[in-house]
Amino acid sequence: MANLKELFLLKRERETYKIYFKKYFKIKDRDGEQKIIPFVTNPSQDKLINIVQEWDKGKDKRTLFVIILKARKEGFSTCTEAIFLKKLLHEKNKVAMIVSYDDKSATYINSMADLLYQHLPVEAKPERRLSRGNGIILENPKYDPNLPTSETNDPGLQSSFFVETANNVHAGSAFTINYLHISEYGKCTGDVKTMMASLLNAVPTTNSIVIIESTAEGYNHFKDLWDSSVAYVMKNGKRTKKNAYIALFIAWFEDKGYVLPYTGFKLTDYEDPIYGNEVVLKKLHNLSNDQLEWRRFHIDNKCEGDLDIFHQEMPSTAKEAFIATGKSVFNKKLLDDRIETLKKYYETHETRLGRFEFKFNKDKSIDDTSITFIDDENGYITIYTEPQKGYPYVIGGDTAGEGSDYFAAHVVNNVDGKQSAVLHTHMGSDIFAYQMYCLGKYYNNALIAIEMNFDYTPNDILDKLNYWNLYRRERIDTMFEETEKKYGFRTTSITRPVIINNLITVVRETINDVIYDIETLNEMFTFVYNKARKPIAESGKHDDLVISAAIAYYCRNQMITDVEELEQEQEEYDEDDINPNAKNWMAD
Repeated sequence: MANLKELFLLKRERETYKIYFKKYFKIKDRDGEQKIIPFVTNPSQDKLINIVQEWDKGKDKRTLFVIILKARKEGFSTCTEAIFLKKLLHEKNKVAMIVSYDDKSATYINSMADLLYQHLPVEAKPERRLSRGNGIILENPKYDPNLPTSETNDPGLQSSFFVETANNVHAGSAFTINYLHISEYGKCTGDVKTMMASLLNAVPTTNSIVIIESTAEGYNHFKDLWDSSVAYVMKNGKRTKKNAYIALFIAWFEDKGYVLPYTGFKLTDYEDPIYGNEVVLKKLHNLSNDQLEWRRFHIDNKCEGDLDIFHQEMPSTAKEAFIATGKSVFNKKLLDDRIETLKKYYETHETRLGRFEFKFNKDKSIDDTSITFIDDENGYITIYTEPQKGYPYVIGGDTAGEGSDYFAAHVVNNVDGKQSAVLHTHMGSDIFAYQMYCLGKYYNNALIAIEMNFDYTPNDILDKLNYWNLYRRERIDTMFEETEKKYGFRTTSITRPVIINNLITVVRETINDVIYDIETLNEMFTFVYNKARKPIAESGKHDDLVISAAIAYYCRNQMITDVEELEQEQEEYDEDDINPNAKNWMAD
């Protein structure tokens, strides 16, 4: 028969999280007086609680993953610690781990957890063993493992609540972590990839919870995870979430404490550089004048009058939370609008994801009749539009050279300029060349222009494979004053601004008609002007898709745009010659 303490604990376990927290947990208030008060959750915290409670009731106990993008001081660290501690108080042999971005924040989180434990009712507070570092170890300090377990020699819950920092990249290596919380993930620096691999691989695939929360901190690893959590892909003909994370966004105005008495200022009805369009904002989010008063005060006094900073710290939408550290090369609103349009578009329109398979002839050339596109969920070529008979196409390619780890290519219909296919992956230079050959053949012997600053291999292989429609540039031999014909596109201080400016024009004037690849649009967000006004990828980001698109859209000016002209040219084509249209006015 269960003793009174066990019955008391069982009764508490059955209570909802909100009731449990209010009755048994204490926190410090945030009004500056630091009073110890019952933990009454706010509406934002309730959203997380509801997700966890629904998971608790579910039959499928695969690990719950939650990612939270929030405004400042919404109390998600406190709420998550309370959720995890409640579970540890009613379960044995479990581990919860909280990972924060630095030592100071870890110390603060540890003090919050300690406060929750210290103010538990005395009659139900589990025994605790002192720990050498941050955290709570729920064990009987007097337990002797050499003696039989009994009421007088009870080991206790034998569960642990650890607090670590992101500096310890191997924090998860020594444990099985049942409940993992990464706090302010956007602020974590250093080898984040190793840290995440260590932590997530320590979490079981069932009966566990992972909660990652942060305010936005620019275009970094947190944004990448957030974007993946709200993205969908086609699998087996069905629209499926890209990963298992439940994405939870919390806007600043969900905190009902963010109000100040309205002073009667006139709301802006235009895009004011400091306050934005307050009339539209009020209508869109059903804001009160008191909330707008608080918003102005916060922008003026805590964000140095910088609306971008306010959007990052106190976002109204997930889109406006992330700001680049440099000035964006492309219009962010156009990118935003196109991404949202494409998300809805792909709810009803399928794409093909896969790769090409082929066979070699005895002379090591590719048997064109064997080229087949294989649909593959793990493929690296996305086909948005199948090739139209007789239509001319251009393919721009970027090799994995300096500052880049990916090969990328864009296929553009040269009649209407629409993206028809995109290649993006890690691979060897030779594999890239073979896939480009197949892609070119698939799209009506498309003109192929591959950047060759750091890797000559793809162009050399395509030449040896006798791919006839290679982009060539002209180079003047100054000694003999002869013109040499060279394959591939060379990016220089002269050509790079030209192709980038051309792509800026394409995006500004035709983005809604020609761009269909969301990954390319996301990469454009992090393509910024640095301090020297040079357009480059933000630190830690890539520009493979941007550069390959820029090459494709520039080089299409060197290719036939008329269907009948292409058919006539291919009929008259001499295999010993190169495509006469593949010329470049920019000499090396």
